[in-house]
Amino acid sequence: MLLRQPKKIIPLVFILLLLPIAGIYIERRASAVTCAVLPTDKGTASSTFTVTTAGAYRLWAHVYTPTNNNAFELSFDNSCSPMSVGGGPVAAGAFNWTGNAAGTTNPVSVNLASGSHVITIAGQAPNVGVDRVLLVSDGACTPTGDGTNCAQAAVTVNGQSPSPSPSVGVKLPWANPSRATPSVTKMAAYAGAGAVLAAVLCMVFLNIKRRRQPLATVYGGNLEPGRGGWRKSLLVTLVLVIVGGLVGAAVALADSGIVVIDLASAKVSGEAHLVASAGALNGYMVQFGAGAGAAPSAAKTPVPATPTPKPSKSTSVSGGGTTGGSTASASPTPAVSTCTNPSWSTSDATGTDPIGSDDVWWIDNDAWNGSHGPQTLYVCSPSSWYAVSNQTDHGGAVETYPSSEYDIAGRGNATKTIAQYNSINSTFAESFPAAGSWDAAYDLWLNNWSTEIMIWNEWTGTQLYWPDDKSVTVTLGGVPYWFQDLGGEYIFYRQNMVKSGSVDILAAFNYLVSKGYVKSTDVPTQLEYGVEVCSTSGTETFPLTGLTFTLN
Repeated sequence: MLLRQPKKIIPLVFILLLLPIAGIYIERRASAVTCAVLPTDKGTASSTFTVTTAGAYRLWAHVYTPTNNNAFELSFDNSCSPMSVGGGPVAAGAFNWTGNAAGTTNPVSVNLASGSHVITIAGQAPNVGVDRVLLVSDGACTPTGDGTNCAQAAVTVNGQSPSPSPSVGVKLPWANPSRATPSVTKMAAYAGAGAVLAAVLCMVFLNIKRRRQPLATVYGGNLEPGRGGWRKSLLVTLVLVIVGGLVGAAVALADSGIVVIDLASAKVSGEAHLVASAGALNGYMVQFGAGAGAAPSAAKTPVPATPTPKPSKSTSVSGGGTTGGSTASASPTPAVSTCTNPSWSTSDATGTDPIGSDDVWWIDNDAWNGSHGPQTLYVCSPSSWYAVSNQTDHGGAVETYPSSEYDIAGRGNATKTIAQYNSINSTFAESFPAAGSWDAAYDLWLNNWSTEIMIWNEWTGTQLYWPDDKSVTVTLGGVPYWFQDLGGEYIFYRQNMVKSGSVDILAAFNYLVSKGYVKSTDVPTQLEYGVEVCSTSGTETFPLTGLTFTLN
């Protein structure tokens, strides 16, 4: 009857068409309301990578576990379905590969389209560190060591850098000499499938060739001596089976890609920090904090905002500096001086104190890593102080950086560019102990803390790993240094370590300009000198006995 009443059919069709649209709208509204998000209390880190071949990938992460819980969460492309990884009991104080959903033995996998993607990782267990993520198309491959067992050759990835630039994933396809090596199980499965397919096709072909005679006739009808037909048939089948197996193995190789996501240059926020670690595959790891309410773990990158001033201390330091063309001495006590009567001290992890009233000199305890131990800083002047520190080795990670900080024109007020300086020089002196693991270094910042440059004068312990590449030599003020671009952080290592001396800082800036790493219009913002403490042999004392900066 309805077919005879089109006026009734049209509204019905219209309603039926609207139903799926309404369903999609309701589903999207529901998903918008219930979209899960990553936790942020322990910090997050994100990195951009590229996938050249779409498909399903098995995820593995190289994780540092300070206790016995390596749980963290991650998502791809800001998905509403974050994944929890790790969480099982593991050896404390070590790196390990983990790739299972938290608290289970279920592997973590993800389907990714070709193109650019963003991975975001959030801390779950306190102080967990992650330095590398692998996405492997061969689900049976379990990485060991540095993960190169899943690739035929060493994988070239981003350098070891705590710079805020995004990292690039490296896809290793079939045509690449660093292609992934599939597991024996996968190779056998693909080869077997190829062989079976070849055998079936061969038999079908022979059956057609024999004018649709039964296969028994094909192989059994020519058994008379001298005829040889059955031998030819079996030989053809055997050859095709072998070829099919080889083709299957080749397909297994072609299908065994790997994407390497190096977190040494991830963007971090909140309680997540990029820390140097000798145990990390790339020299640095993202380490997540202890969470809200825990001891602070401020990033090494200084906060431009000026802290609440403390009462002025009596000190022998005078001076400040100008941003004009005249020479400005940024420290009045260039001579070696041992601090014996400190005017200020702090045991606070983020303890800092301004020297003078011009907002130029600051002294920082800077126990910035969430896993740091106790440290007290005793200050006589910006060029004379000592830190008493007791730090446990956490995979070679830097725990503290007690330092003197010189803010050009005051915090956040610098405007003079590299090209406008005639000279930026410094002298230094320290008597740091022989034991432990540490480096005595300048930490220099451009453009309001957006570009970091370090100059190392002396280092020991696990820090002796650096530099891992001595191929580039640079001379600064007549002194030879090794230079490394660690993916956005630039480090000069003095080839002959010294406890006192001078450094031509402007020469370092000009070298970076000449190589295109920075621009001549970049603005030097902050100059620091101190000691990056990774670990100590019990409680140790680190005395700074001299420091000057001279800018012209």
